[in-house]
Amino acid sequence: MQLCLLTRERLPSGAAGVPFEALWARLHREHKALTFQILPHAFRAEADICLPDCRHLRGRFGAVSVLPHAHDLIGELATTLRALGPALACIADDALAPLAVGLRQQCPELRLVMLAPAAAASANWPVFGDLFEAVLSWENCADAIADQLAGMLPPAAQPARPMVEPLAVGALFNAMTRFFTGHFLCWQPETGGRFDASLFHDGNPVDCNIALDVHGAGPFAVLDVKAVLPPALVPEAVLLRLEKAGPAGRETLFEGPLATACPRESCGMLAVDERVSERRLIWWQAPAGMTQGSAARSAVTIKAEPLPPVSDGPLHVAAHGHDCWFQERVLLQNGARGDDLSVWRDRHAGEVAWLIGNGPSVRHEDLEKLQGRLTIGFNRLHLAYDRIQFRPSYLVSADRQMLDDFGTEILTHAASPVFFARNSRPDIAGDFTWLRQVGCFPTVFSLDAEQYVTAGGSSVYVAMQLAYLMGVRKFCFYGADFRFSFERDAATTDHERSAVGDGNHFIPGYRGGRPWSPPEFRAITQSFLTADLLLRAEGGFVKNVTRGGRLEIFERMDFDAALAADKEGRL
Repeated sequence: MQLCLLTRERLPSGAAGVPFEALWARLHREHKALTFQILPHAFRAEADICLPDCRHLRGRFGAVSVLPHAHDLIGELATTLRALGPALACIADDALAPLAVGLRQQCPELRLVMLAPAAAASANWPVFGDLFEAVLSWENCADAIADQLAGMLPPAAQPARPMVEPLAVGALFNAMTRFFTGHFLCWQPETGGRFDASLFHDGNPVDCNIALDVHGAGPFAVLDVKAVLPPALVPEAVLLRLEKAGPAGRETLFEGPLATACPRESCGMLAVDERVSERRLIWWQAPAGMTQGSAARSAVTIKAEPLPPVSDGPLHVAAHGHDCWFQERVLLQNGARGDDLSVWRDRHAGEVAWLIGNGPSVRHEDLEKLQGRLTIGFNRLHLAYDRIQFRPSYLVSADRQMLDDFGTEILTHAASPVFFARNSRPDIAGDFTWLRQVGCFPTVFSLDAEQYVTAGGSSVYVAMQLAYLMGVRKFCFYGADFRFSFERDAATTDHERSAVGDGNHFIPGYRGGRPWSPPEFRAITQSFLTADLLLRAEGGFVKNVTRGGRLEIFERMDFDAALAADKEGRL
């Protein structure tokens, strides 16, 4: 460690045309600098700070003074700096200048530099000026400041940072859903081009769902990598390749392990149970070394604990070092409810419900075999009605784009009772039942769909909650290919309208050429796991009877075998 930067909770802007971010990025890239952000007591560091290689210290400070006795700021800072042994410490905010007094007393060997406005830098700073080896002006350009600081450092003992490097925080893997999320820091992304991510194992491409989101602009950006790994593969065994496609061709920015020693997700929330006199939170906890598969999943413990009265604050559950936050208020806003569902309650108790996905693997002859079973279709299934006799028992749509673009069309051609899920009743003329949908994460499973349902990234998850109210505890999921092919529309700022392309369904022209929301892999996998664990706990199940596909969260069963067992009452 050669260089430490000290700043407040917000990066200083410096003089006009001298953004601190540009300087900060160069120093971090070339010298692996570490930043200390001095935060007020009540400041929530996680609220809006997302800077790599930062440590947060809390202290009380004002415009011209620092009171280091608060939380022993000076002592904590000095102890850390002595342990790190930087060659140079740069105070990048003149409001923190009084820190130099304590640092000089406790770290006399430390070389201190001050970044200050031009007036302060050019004047004889009678109070603090003699405590610094140099006072640099913000009026200089970022490169000049970086050159001055670099000139005060000893020869670099380590190479400059790579263009892309993994961030140590935020990586997580769930062995049951196979979902992985990790973050990578990219320096100088402002040159344009499209980022692409791909995975390899033993030199071969990995066939899986993977998404790459880019956050930030300017001198650095954070690349969020989300992937659903195939069975038996773990993040540590997979190679990630990050590339940028531009006018000059494709450039490889990073090639290395997807993760090293990635933490495992070992607990999560399932539902809020209000069917008992004392409201309870139901959640799951997995043993160490959890793997995928039905047998291993039986080792998961389902727990329940009393809930405090409804409040504005989040509910917190912690286990195995993982935190789960549940913003409960959003589910129970003044007792708001959707339409009256009393006529549907327990109507299909003890039956098996077939969830009919619209994936490319769907066969018309399979659908015809399902006529007469309890079935739930989705969205624009009616586009296939001119080729099949099959009609589902119910039709559900919780897709905002579907409802906005095709809601009236869906109602016009529906041959079944229709349920629309939105946060407020859709302004669509026609006969449908409204399910009040709320957004939350984790996406808990609603035990009373008349109160609310949660989105979970999929209309199928909403249908499961509706069917649960109808008394269903056993499901067969057909047509769930879980393969997504699309392009990102770089020109839009609406994330929920950023995907373009078709071909993900057995129905041609399913999207009608309109942009749609790209799949949220974390929400989908988490909600499917929630449904699976909750239904298992009540003696139910979800069987994946799709012909092929990538969805491995649910236990698989052959379609024809499942249908025969259902007809004979053996499921």
